Amino acid sequence: MRVRSDRILVIALLLVNILLLAQNWRLRNPRGSQPGPVYLQVGDALPEIVVSPPFGSDQTLEFSAGGPSRAFLYLSPTCPFCDLLMPYWQQFATAAAERGYEVWLLCGPEENLRDVQDYVRRNGLGRHHVGRIRDADREVYRLHATPITLLVDELGTVEFARVGTWSETEFDEALSSLPVSPASLRR
Repeated sequence: MRVRSDRILVIALLLVNILLLAQNWRLRNPRGSQPGPVYLQVGDALPEIVVSPPFGSDQTLEFSAGGPSRAFLYLSPTCPFCDLLMPYWQQFATAAAERGYEVWLLCGPEENLRDVQDYVRRNGLGRHHVGRIRDADREVYRLHATPITLLVDELGTVEFARVGTWSETEFDEALSSLPVSPASLRR
């Protein structure tokens, strides 16, 4: 009888130890501590993207030699960080356009395009292209947050990628490193 109760005690202690080990492992690896989303990096190659403008039919923006380089500003009218970035984006978009970049202000599929267009106009960016992207393209372009700023060369290679807002120093660095698009040299 004594041997049987010892075995039960050993089994019970073993189970408690297994439960404690499992709990310890869960506490060391909580779900929230898993790596966050991966964003585009300089040098990444991008495929074409389908954009829905406020008026008209969808446009496929392709990348090829001789085509335009593009600046993509990914935003949402309800994003407070986009509001903070707007003064920088105004200057950045102007500088990019002057250097031959086609400037696109893009939003996710959940956004109302008219609201986005109004937001863009109110913030002094109304002369640039506005469009909504599809969910599939949002995943390919890794647009998991707003604001995101991308410069993409004519062949679809990311030249500049920035997630979030900018400090004055970061803006100055971004502006000074803005390359000249080959398309502007052919004008």
